[in-house]
Amino acid sequence: MPGLAATGKPTSLKLHIAVFGAGCIGSMFAWHLVRDGGHEVTVVARGARLAQLQADKAILNRSNDRAEVTVSANLDPTVSYDLLLVSVKGNQVTEALPTLQASTAKTIMFNSVTFSPLALMQNAVGGDRFAYGFPKFPAFMKEGKLVNTKISSFTPTIVTQAQWVQLFNDAHIPSRLTPCDMDSYMRAHVAAATPLLTLCSIAHMRGTGITWAEACKHAKVVAHTKDLCSSRRLCHCQAAWPQCSTGRIELDEQLATGV
Repeated sequence: MPGLAATGKPTSLKLHIAVFGAGCIGSMFAWHLVRDGGHEVTVVARGARLAQLQADKAILNRSNDRAEVTVSANLDPTVSYDLLLVSVKGNQVTEALPTLQASTAKTIMFNSVTFSPLALMQNAVGGDRFAYGFPKFPAFMKEGKLVNTKISSFTPTIVTQAQWVQLFNDAHIPSRLTPCDMDSYMRAHVAAATPLLTLCSIAHMRGTGITWAEACKHAKVVAHTKDLCSSRRLCHCQAAWPQCSTGRIELDEQLATGV
């Protein structure tokens, strides 16, 4: 897959890629794969998002910069895409499986955050075509336009196959190969992220913030998850805790044990 650019630096060959689902995450993938990766991208959408993309014929940011894409209401089963990115919500995957099974895409990479075994998706599309890429980057749209298109290296996409890591990195989508099985990684991520997102939701609804007691209560859950990862009862690596595993960040003892 890798070629050599005029600069002498490795680059990915131009590929035909489909993005199934044009929400925030799917739109971010499409944006970078077109503008930074130089790939030919078809976006499959529905509803109001489909109508907007058909009018714009591109993914737009708030400055009205464009990433030109082909827009479709359906995934064409006769097109053998080099890569098919499935960027729908976790609860929409089951509904999409018959369509994905019928596709002749060479590789089908799921991006949905899920607590379900990945074997369900793998068995549906075939192990030789299955891949998973967990997008850790935040993505937001306002009035159908991407608010921020820059992806930080601190939020890499975790990918299960090495060949796609370079393709994403070349397209300015920071990525790395998962050092452990993805099912374990996802369980660790869900367990760690849930209490943190709960606190964010509480603070947002109140408009003021959280109490020290609430912070301590939720920190206990985060600390317990880290201990499970460290003891290998939940995950046989510490991939979900890169900061903790290197000792750069540790929970304050009082925060972790206070009431």
